[in-house]
Amino acid sequence: MVKRGIIAAALIMLAALPAQAESPLGTIKAVKSVPINGVRIVETEQGVFFASDNGRFVWKGPLYDMWSAQKVETLADIDKVAGRVDLKKIGVDFSQLATFTLGEGSKEEVVFVTPTCPHCQKLLDQAAKLTKDYRFVVILLPLGPKDIDVAKRLVCLADKGKALQALISRNYEALPAGNCPLTPLQKNLVTARVLGITSVPYVVRHDGLIKVGALPDLAAWLAAAKPEQKGGS
Repeated sequence: MVKRGIIAAALIMLAALPAQAESPLGTIKAVKSVPINGVRIVETEQGVFFASDNGRFVWKGPLYDMWSAQKVETLADIDKVAGRVDLKKIGVDFSQLATFTLGEGSKEEVVFVTPTCPHCQKLLDQAAKLTKDYRFVVILLPLGPKDIDVAKRLVCLADKGKALQALISRNYEALPAGNCPLTPLQKNLVTARVLGITSVPYVVRHDGLIKVGALPDLAAWLAAAKPEQKGGS
């Protein structure tokens, strides 16, 4: 009966009922997404449980976030680790990737972009005006055949400044065909897969906070970082 009750609670949660919905485990107090595809955490009167999206599998914690070396067993713990990452702590080596650097500021912001993405262009346009205070590590992430062709042209261009300007302006017609080792670009794809990146722009702020999608006011978002916070902590 307990097992059936847990599954029922998960199904209620997944049906997007209000947080105060009743279940065989008592009132569901809160629900949050876990940074694992297909997993959510649900708090009921009988405790905290983890559940698959379809409600078939339900289990007790804790989970361990190996990236931040933290135990995850409450909704508050999820708030601490979800949406944050310390790229250097998990071993991302920018020198091994196909990247461009924009700016010379003391704060390092990491931006994954696709060459043909309009939101990426708008983000880079904003970044180009913030180069005094920030240093943007721009990582190419081709998501389609056209992106791959353009990414090759950008990566293989000897003049990295010219390549970066072409990326910002999305003016690729004059770029020569890409003909160089593409191992760094391949490592970009591997890194994106490890991070679970499926859409761009994908930005990692200097305090570790992640933002996916359009950023209408990049300057305000960057300035909102809390100095005492560090990615994954």
